[in-house]
Amino acid sequence: MRAKFSKWLAGLQRQAHGAKLDWLSVNSLAFRLFATAAVLSLMVLPLLGYILLSHHRHTVEQLFDQQLSDHITLLNINMDKLIKEHRDPENHNEAKISTNPTFLAPASGWYWQISPLGEGCGAQILSPSLTSEVMKRPVRTAENRQKTLFLYMTGPFGESLRVTEQIIVNELEKNTKCQRYSVMVSGNAKIMQKKVADFSRTLFVSLTILGLGLAFASLVQVHYGLAPLGEMRRELADIRSGKTDRLHGEFPAEIMPLRDELNSLIESNHDIVERARTHVGNLAHALETPLSVITNETRAENSALAKKLTQQAEVMRNQIAHHLDRARMVARVNMIGSVTEVLEAVKPLVRVLNRINEDKGVEITLEMQGAGLQFQGEKQDLEEMLGNLLENACNWAHHDVALDIESVADTSFPNGQAVRFRVMDDGPGLPADQLEAVIRRGKRLDESKPGSGLGLSIVAELAELYKGRLYLENMADGGLCSVLVLPIVLPAAFKG
Repeated sequence: MRAKFSKWLAGLQRQAHGAKLDWLSVNSLAFRLFATAAVLSLMVLPLLGYILLSHHRHTVEQLFDQQLSDHITLLNINMDKLIKEHRDPENHNEAKISTNPTFLAPASGWYWQISPLGEGCGAQILSPSLTSEVMKRPVRTAENRQKTLFLYMTGPFGESLRVTEQIIVNELEKNTKCQRYSVMVSGNAKIMQKKVADFSRTLFVSLTILGLGLAFASLVQVHYGLAPLGEMRRELADIRSGKTDRLHGEFPAEIMPLRDELNSLIESNHDIVERARTHVGNLAHALETPLSVITNETRAENSALAKKLTQQAEVMRNQIAHHLDRARMVARVNMIGSVTEVLEAVKPLVRVLNRINEDKGVEITLEMQGAGLQFQGEKQDLEEMLGNLLENACNWAHHDVALDIESVADTSFPNGQAVRFRVMDDGPGLPADQLEAVIRRGKRLDESKPGSGLGLSIVAELAELYKGRLYLENMADGGLCSVLVLPIVLPAAFKG
């Protein structure tokens, strides 16, 4: 069980590390779910704390008031005795009448006081804890003249008191001017305040722990609930990297329709590409035969018209080849999951071109920085782009052509990385104002060199289809450098 939990926790850490930017994004599902839980917790927990604290304070106050009422009841029972003892000091026995030892300690906050309300009915009867001080009676109105009052007030020694007062009619003195008495009992309010403060601290700690627990629970919930989406993302990455051709995972019921729709979309994409390839092949075959017939017929004639027709037929053949190649490019580029090992595509190409240019004394050298580089596209397209660049370099080079391959950081691609091909020759180079013009379709600066002038333009257009780019630059020591930047698949991009 511990090993399983450790494995789960390690997975959670890897996912959090790999997707930390997703969590920080306010538009991510994880952030929305966690933020919603946090906001609700911040709203509910303080409100719950306020309700519990208010209820506890009210309960403590009720219990304290009940204790004061019990003391007043005891004083009412002993009222006659207290009055007699007060009027006959020789029989005074206050200690026996005291309802609680705290009423004996001076300035304890626990006091009782009996005050006659008629004029000339004698002095007030005080608890020993009051010594010679007297508590002020609360001000009564017509509405609460006979009610039992509970209130907070400041005591004779400056302490905070909880006080209750009752107006009592003494049955022994009924129908006399001395029949009404005010009976007051007070308790030290600090006792209640301490109980409420202790509960408040405990409540704060408990709610804090609960809040942290809810936050952790929401993290676990988000991780567990969104795990199928992470699995789907990894499978889609495998499709893009060419490791698989469809989504195979088992997902929750809510996501299964999405998986099926994506698989249908992938299959439809493959079907469309295959149909496009078939149509392009049929069109190429249908046009190639009539053009061959026209060319063969016109070459048999020596007239100016025949020569013109032969020239224009060749132009048409080049244009058709260019646009058919472009159509094939678009079809291949739009395929999902095409991945090519760079080294496997480049080595045979360099070997063949070295053999072809051996008689010219031109040699191609290959230098590759980094192992396992993968071009995110079709092998045929990579061979066509590099073949055109290397062939162009060999046509202009004196002796040496170098192909340098490396991975570079490039924010224009989704994964922030790209593969850069640099084809360098020791030829004459190009004027600075011609570096961009030579890439245009059909542009040739020297008609004595073989070719149709479409090679560099095909490379540029094909690179653009892959969201890459081609540009030329002169080297400091002479010669031309063709730089081709294409998307790359990095294994690290599909981890976690």
